[in-house]
Amino acid sequence: MNADRTTNRPLTRTLGACAALLLSLLLGLGACTIPGNLQPTATPAATATTAAFAPLPTPTATQAATAPTSATTAAAATTAVTTPATPTATTARATATAAPTATVTAGHATPVTRGTPGTPVPFNATAEQPCRDTDFNNKPLPQKDATVTTVEQAYRCLLLHYVDHKTLDNRTLLNGSWDTIKQAGQGLFSDSDMAPLALTGDVDADWQVYTNRYNALVKKYGRTINTSALARVAIDGLARSLNDNHVAYLDPDQWQRFFLDEQGNNTEIGPGFDLALDDPSGKFYLYAVYPDTPAGRGGLKAGDIIEQVNGTTAAKGVGNQGLYDLLVGPVGTKATVRVNRPATGQTITAQVSVVEYTAPLIESRVLDGGIGYIKLRNYSNNAGEEFDKALAALQAQGIKALIYDVRQNPGGSTDALAHIVSHFTHQGPHAITIDDTGKREEENPDPNVPLLTIPWVVLCDSGSASSADITAAVAKDRGGYLIGEKSAGALGGAEVFEFADGSAMEITVVRVLGPNGE
Repeated sequence: MNADRTTNRPLTRTLGACAALLLSLLLGLGACTIPGNLQPTATPAATATTAAFAPLPTPTATQAATAPTSATTAAAATTAVTTPATPTATTARATATAAPTATVTAGHATPVTRGTPGTPVPFNATAEQPCRDTDFNNKPLPQKDATVTTVEQAYRCLLLHYVDHKTLDNRTLLNGSWDTIKQAGQGLFSDSDMAPLALTGDVDADWQVYTNRYNALVKKYGRTINTSALARVAIDGLARSLNDNHVAYLDPDQWQRFFLDEQGNNTEIGPGFDLALDDPSGKFYLYAVYPDTPAGRGGLKAGDIIEQVNGTTAAKGVGNQGLYDLLVGPVGTKATVRVNRPATGQTITAQVSVVEYTAPLIESRVLDGGIGYIKLRNYSNNAGEEFDKALAALQAQGIKALIYDVRQNPGGSTDALAHIVSHFTHQGPHAITIDDTGKREEENPDPNVPLLTIPWVVLCDSGSASSADITAAVAKDRGGYLIGEKSAGALGGAEVFEFADGSAMEITVVRVLGPNGE
């Protein structure tokens, strides 16, 4: 990719940067869950079974919690609340009147002045810059309530930056968002409330139609629903309408975690395990359990199959709010997990809670026969450096071959990818990108990276996505050995764009092909 697309740019994550994102993709949670309500389906086309925006017990209660939205196009957003937060001046203004329109032109986000690394840089959205290209050297913006203005920022950001923006029909976005709101509000919003939008294909006129209808919902139901949650459901619907696994809405909490993961920060927030999916059975199993965590201390082990959380079945497409909250909730969240251990037939029940813990980005060791083994959890920005250290340590022990494990690796930085695969081959390209103009560009290994001169094997599975997909293709096409299952097949280059409320969206900016054009 071009320099402005590669530096600290993720080739992105289709199954998510952490177990929470995998869960939001597969668990089947609703677009906006009010306690005691909805666990609908995982796909936009499916029908919810219960109202997502139920009346709240008291309009003066305080906000209880927020769970991140989906980070994948197939997932739905989830926000658990007891009442809308107290409206701020911005919230009241944005929800009471239609947001101003703006003219969208093709191009990239205007460069912004960056502040001291590690600090948020203020951002005020404008017609010309509805969203900001993120810089992973600066923390995400502080969280604010989302409003119809935030929805407009997302709408215009997609029209500006999506790789197919020249042919993108704006009605696809608005109808997709409206359908998602309709699904989430089943049983609460009337048929007349959610009648189809009368759109013409005019970007600005259609936005006015959408915002008028949206504001009518807020006016009618604003005292009984969380309007910030409504806005985030609407944005998630915009993202999902494209059916592109590299377009994903990240609410502020999800964006904060994604940011930390992209930095290569080893600090995780969760119960201490990673989840994976057993496709034949549709059940989740513990792919990894980390020591000195609630999961580890509770006796859970890798390979355990989750049967229930808080007494409710946990499986693909079956909503389990307890499991979702356990993986994305704040520190202190607790749940009872029941697992089956296939190796012994035991059923084990453990009380686990959400804590901060350390999970290694990379694992390495020498196997029998002098075979080196390296496992990478994701292609964070510092993955190349960490890979070099691990490889050097193994080479110092005289390894005769190397196994590189990218199973359940959701991808990440293209810079890290290019550096690591350069150890395996100097033959290019290792990937081919196609931008919004149709221009093809080859991505080539770095000839200055020392070439590995021993046999090498890549292990992949259905959770190997994006940069891990490319890694698998490099093994297949460039002299390595590829072992495992069919990879995710999720190829695309995305950038993360930030909105003024502290949320963000991954947006596909280039298409990606494998080394031989596959």
